[in-house]
Amino acid sequence: GHSYEFSVKNNWERIEEICEKISGKDDIWYATNIEIYDYVAAYNSLIFSADSSKIYNPTLKQIWLDIDGKQYTVKPGETIKI
Repeated sequence: GHSYEFSVKNNWERIEEICEKISGKDDIWYATNIEIYDYVAAYNSLIFSADSSKIYNPTLKQIWLDIDGKQYTVKPGETIKI
């Protein structure tokens, strides 16, 4: 929700409980809006071969993918085979 909604509904404790549960986790990416935007833009810039057997990352960001339950990492400037 938006922060004003917590004030209107007088339920700030809900967001505090959520933040407490997800804070300090190694498997959660804590990112700002611009970091998320930049990552999505980089993800959308990936170039897939016609048969989708190769992926090229033309960006300066490392990209993580899950394809059919298998995790892949594509480093900047790297081409990987799936």
